[in-house]
Amino acid sequence: PYTTDIETFVSPQKTQNDHTQSLNNLLIAFHQKKISLQQLVQMLGGHLTSMDELVRSRGTLLLAEILTRLPKYPLDSTAIHFLTGFFIDRLQDYPCVAEVIKGLLALIINHTLSDSDPESIARSIFQEVQPQTLPQSQRKMILEIFSQLLSKYASNVKSMDADFVFGMIQILDGEKDPRNLLVGFKIFKTTVKEMPGHIRFAEDLFEIVSCYFPISFKPKADDP
Repeated sequence: PYTTDIETFVSPQKTQNDHTQSLNNLLIAFHQKKISLQQLVQMLGGHLTSMDELVRSRGTLLLAEILTRLPKYPLDSTAIHFLTGFFIDRLQDYPCVAEVIKGLLALIINHTLSDSDPESIARSIFQEVQPQTLPQSQRKMILEIFSQLLSKYASNVKSMDADFVFGMIQILDGEKDPRNLLVGFKIFKTTVKEMPGHIRFAEDLFEIVSCYFPISFKPKADDP
């Protein structure tokens, strides 16, 4: 019965109002327990593997929106691990990266990951994502993912030690937006305090931090 709403949401030809209305219809259905996340994934089916990258990304976005807007939606450990694995695999699909980041952040904030998932998420982002190609809001979401991982799953990511420090250096390389730098510097403060491997990259860390002082920034009009 909700196939039409799904079709409307994933269709690039529909208007923003159509997309919003179809998402609201699905959210109401979730609240009323008329549809489950498992059923949604099944109904999305071919949309997630469509040759049309816009359809693929909107299918991925629908999952991410549901997870973001229903923070208390009950998911068991198997479902959380499955969704985490799905989003990690989808990081290799560049047109879907923004939607994947949104979905991963929702999972990390709202649910409890399995022991292996935090490190898998971190390594996959380091390997597959080039933040410099993304707009400010999406770069900030990536930084928030690492901030949340350090906050909620410190012991899981601390084991990465030098690999984590090096990855964060790559993530923040060239970042100029103060909104992102505030998050990034907090991450670096934690890594320097908690990860002995940072010593190997002391010079790189200094260069990244020192180049921002004195602070001078003019935001681009087209980079919200």
